[in-house]
Amino acid sequence: MFGWGRRKEPMADEKVVEAFKTSMETVSGFAPERRLAVAYGVAFTWKLFSVNFSSTEHFRSNKRQRDKFFKGVDKLREEMNRRGDNDVVRGIIMTSFYFLSLVDSDAATINWMADQLEPLNREGFVLV
Repeated sequence: MFGWGRRKEPMADEKVVEAFKTSMETVSGFAPERRLAVAYGVAFTWKLFSVNFSSTEHFRSNKRQRDKFFKGVDKLREEMNRRGDNDVVRGIIMTSFYFLSLVDSDAATINWMADQLEPLNREGFVLV
């Protein structure tokens, strides 16, 4: 409350949240066609999650499957990066930040991130 005993370095999840905020601020200034590319990356990654996990609890509890999922997402991100689809890559990364937060963040942070991603997910869903 008063800052006593505060860490000098933010925890990993705090760094993820800060990177997520920065990305959302950047995307909010994008032209519609760039925002749609980001939305595609968000929706595609979200769909991959839905295919692999029945719930967020399943995601949290199954480290082996979760690690395999993140490896697949990394391959997708690398392929889109190789193709030069930087805005799609941004959407993949932003959604990955959310999935990382599911593992060790508080409910308020997780819900806030989901609320931020939802409009992009809806926009990109029609393309997936």
